[in-house]
Amino acid sequence: MIFFNRLQVKIILPIIIAIVIIFSIMIYTVERMERDLFHEDWITKTKVYANSISTMIEKEMEGKRPFIVRDLIHKFKKIPGIKKLQVIRTNGKEAFKDFETFYKVKEIYQFSHDVIEEYMNLEEGKADVVSDEKIKDVLREGKEKEFYGYDKNGKVFYDYYLPVLNKPACHKCHGDKEKIRGILKISLSDEKFAEHLNNHFIIMLWISVATVIILIIIISWIVYNLVSKPLNAVIKTIKEIEHGNKNQRIGLKSNDEIGYMARHFNIMLDRLKQESHLASLGRISAVLAHEIKNPITGISGAVQLIDEDLPSDDPKKEIINMIVKEVQRLDSMLKDLLMFSKPIVVNPKMHDLNKLITDTINLLEFKCRKGKISIDTSLSNIPNILIDGEKMQQVLLNVCLNAVESMKENDKLTITTSTDKPNGCEYIQIEISDTGCGISPEIIKNIFTPFFTTKKDGSGLGLPISLRIVEKHKGTIKVESVVDKGSKFAIILPLENSLNIVEEDTEYNDSEVLL
Repeated sequence: MIFFNRLQVKIILPIIIAIVIIFSIMIYTVERMERDLFHEDWITKTKVYANSISTMIEKEMEGKRPFIVRDLIHKFKKIPGIKKLQVIRTNGKEAFKDFETFYKVKEIYQFSHDVIEEYMNLEEGKADVVSDEKIKDVLREGKEKEFYGYDKNGKVFYDYYLPVLNKPACHKCHGDKEKIRGILKISLSDEKFAEHLNNHFIIMLWISVATVIILIIIISWIVYNLVSKPLNAVIKTIKEIEHGNKNQRIGLKSNDEIGYMARHFNIMLDRLKQESHLASLGRISAVLAHEIKNPITGISGAVQLIDEDLPSDDPKKEIINMIVKEVQRLDSMLKDLLMFSKPIVVNPKMHDLNKLITDTINLLEFKCRKGKISIDTSLSNIPNILIDGEKMQQVLLNVCLNAVESMKENDKLTITTSTDKPNGCEYIQIEISDTGCGISPEIIKNIFTPFFTTKKDGSGLGLPISLRIVEKHKGTIKVESVVDKGSKFAIILPLENSLNIVEEDTEYNDSEVLL
């Protein structure tokens, strides 16, 4: 069964089956058409023969040359496919009867026509009446008839009956009492016909088999070179990587879909290698941050104690305050680094997003009033949503702080909420827009990259952490910005999928640092 699970077999086998079915239908159709055409041709020829013989009988009998008619009938009987040819008188006896033995004697001893004819007439007079009920029907109706079908042995038969009319030229010898002088009957045999069809069928069958084999070889070669061989190269590379050879790459240069997949697979491997390197650095950074945080806390406490012991007019007080400020900034960066290096764990509960936004604005109010920045809100009547309120407020605060820090006096921060239902899924959208300096296209593509920042005192982790929190809630963040006109951040959260938030392992593991 493994053989049938191979992709090459799954592609080629249906094609082979389709080709065999098509050729079978084609052979059957052609054979039927040829059989019908052959029958039609033989029937046409039979009628032509019958009318020709009837005309010759009339002509030669007018010249009183019955021996010529007999010879012609004898020759017509030798035509391939004619099983029987009879001229039957109205009394039911056969005229111009063929005597093969006598014809051979005639050829040897060269009897005269008169002797031959006298003997023939004598023998015909002794002949039995032909037993054929169809002849009586033709004599009664005076019309030609044809019968076509299969006999008891399953062979095709065709009988054609043509009445020989008693025309005025025949009256001087036969009188005018009867309208019909006799019946011309021609019976066809299907032996030659069947032999011809069988030979033609065998030829077509061999041609079809040869064609199918050639097509199978061509299709197999194409599938192997265009599908199986490239995929085997991909599989070989995957196995090499599984065995620890991280530098192995797929060496395909084709421009088709498999080549595209191979090139992007190589790109993915390069990125994974880089991310693995960054993950290692992240683990080291997390350990260092954890080890540095405690001494930093001790230094901060010690400096604050020294500050309390110094007189208020001591010039060292300014240096102490600078140290405290830098220690606090370093402590904040270490907190961000530790938070970013740990898996995001959410504690979802039903929350009113509008209330979270209002609480966030209250936290920003002093900073905005100090910078003379106005805040405008347009909060729609949106349903409650299952989220981690604390972490979502952290996202709102990060985005809003970035917006406030990008603005100057008399600029405006605008926050709106709305619902949308694209593709049948309902979403809640929070738009945070500002009229600040904007973000250039070169910078905007890196704003979610860890440690990327344009701020002097920034850690470059605020937005990456925010994006991870939103993605943990099955949402996303979209950014639009125009330099010197402002930026707009859209936080999009699915309402229907909020109940399916996937929990990560709450136990922190230093070996699972994410960067």
